[in-house]
Amino acid sequence: MKASEYPPYWHAEIETMSRDQMRQLQERKLRAAVRRAHGTAFYRRKLAEAGADPEDIRTLADLARLPLTTKDDLRRSQAEQPPFGDYLAVPLTDVAGIFASSGSTGEPTTALATAQDQQAWAERGARYFWAFGVRPHDVAQNMYNFQLFAGAWAVHHGMQRLGCAVITMGVGNSERQLQVMRRYGTTFTGMTPSYAFHLAGVAAQLGIDARRDLQLRSMIISGEPGASVPAVRERIEELWGARVYDWPGMQEALGWSGSCETQTGTHVAEDHFILEVLDPETRRAVGPGETGVAVLTHLEAYAQPLLRWWTDDYVVYSTDYCACGRTAHLLPCGIRGRADDMLKISGVRVWPSGIASALQELPGFGGEFRIVKDDSTVQAASGALTRLKLRVECGSGVDREPFAAAVAAKLKGVFNITPSVELVDEKTLPRFEHKTQRIVDERH
Repeated sequence: MKASEYPPYWHAEIETMSRDQMRQLQERKLRAAVRRAHGTAFYRRKLAEAGADPEDIRTLADLARLPLTTKDDLRRSQAEQPPFGDYLAVPLTDVAGIFASSGSTGEPTTALATAQDQQAWAERGARYFWAFGVRPHDVAQNMYNFQLFAGAWAVHHGMQRLGCAVITMGVGNSERQLQVMRRYGTTFTGMTPSYAFHLAGVAAQLGIDARRDLQLRSMIISGEPGASVPAVRERIEELWGARVYDWPGMQEALGWSGSCETQTGTHVAEDHFILEVLDPETRRAVGPGETGVAVLTHLEAYAQPLLRWWTDDYVVYSTDYCACGRTAHLLPCGIRGRADDMLKISGVRVWPSGIASALQELPGFGGEFRIVKDDSTVQAASGALTRLKLRVECGSGVDREPFAAAVAAKLKGVFNITPSVELVDEKTLPRFEHKTQRIVDERH
């Protein structure tokens, strides 16, 4: 079948459903999701503490009656009743997979999935990959970390569901990755933004011109903010000669939104998730165009139901319709950043992804940077960050003094904060094959 002969949508009825019809579908699924959750000791306790009767949750307007669920809630449950906690809604005999988070921001949490959960991952993956322009004739190479990482399997299932020929590589072994890409003609791949830059550097060292020597046409870039940051996305596209798409997710809500061929943001999978965007302090809903924390109620979670999941991801949502014809609400910036990564400096919120975007626009940037916390930038008594200090790679042959001034001016223009800038040689800072750690703590 020729590419032009395929339909434009994976599931046209759902993807182009009117918002009124989608609301009715969500409310029907919501009632079932609340019943599943109430079948666990975890949610019976939480709902009772909040004074919420499951039978009263009938419409989207009733969501506010439900308590929020946080990562700490899940960690506490698993610590008190190891290893799975008390929010497993099915017998262990129904569990098809066991996964765990990296634990990069605390104790790792365990996630379980039934075969039905994994089918939902596959559906979301196939739907968004189709929106990226991927088709069954594509050769897909999965470069995500498979070691207990559920996200790699969600990508794998989605690639298979769509009908691609899938090469399951996992992360690392960069020279081998490139050999496989050349040998089998990989046209579609998935990796983190950090690894996309790292692998492009390895290709250059090996004398491989990614644009000329490879057949890559499209890439999922996820696991870190970047694919919805125009400057970062454009830089990766320039390096690889392939279109870059975003598929945000986390262990608890894999692939809950994704970009389309217009690359103007990410669409929410509204038949699988109800999205609220709440102010991080008041926890009240914010309006379109305002920044808040994404809160998700999972409508297709069976092993571990999830109500009003506080993602810690900052987003902006829009009520505008996308030119692609999909009717789901759009997040114009994708994930702006995580609360774990956010820095507050003199009352200003700053995310590493925003700094990365600004630096990518500067000629002479060497590709990596670090935010430095040390005794000169952190108030000893309160632990508050009082100044922004950056360690920035400078390209070879670049006049350093003007470049440092350009960095300071750019950040001043974006965040209204003037950083102190320490320049280092290109390729001085470590590259990471999984997630980049951009904040370094050098306090004594």
